[in-house]
Amino acid sequence: AMIVLISCLSQSVFLWCLVGLGVTSPLSVIINAWPNRKLLDYTLRMQLRDVCPMAMVCAVVALPLLAMNFIPCETQLLRFAILSAQGGVGVALFAGISILFRLRGIREVANMINPRWRAKIPFATPLFNYVEKRA
Repeated sequence: AMIVLISCLSQSVFLWCLVGLGVTSPLSVIINAWPNRKLLDYTLRMQLRDVCPMAMVCAVVALPLLAMNFIPCETQLLRFAILSAQGGVGVALFAGISILFRLRGIREVANMINPRWRAKIPFATPLFNYVEKRA
């Protein structure tokens, strides 16, 4: 699976996201469904309920990344700049949408950040208070 993901990265970030999320995630859920149900009482429906919100966020984030992939580039430096911009835009959109909709994964990350570090970032306290509220 890692070889496929790495080879897709050389084509575009969009293809990497598509293969990474669209192929490996459903396969992982299906493969792990039976042992998870037997050992942890974690059914396939529960797994899908946990995976689907992030999958939808990834699909929304993939659209502008795909649009950026069609920017013409004549040099390797320009291609590197576009790839870097795709990475930055993807991270910013993913974090922004996840914070806006208060997805559980973002709440878990916010809870892991040390309160001393939060105090050093000026905008952190209201942002973390917003994220930690139950949706």
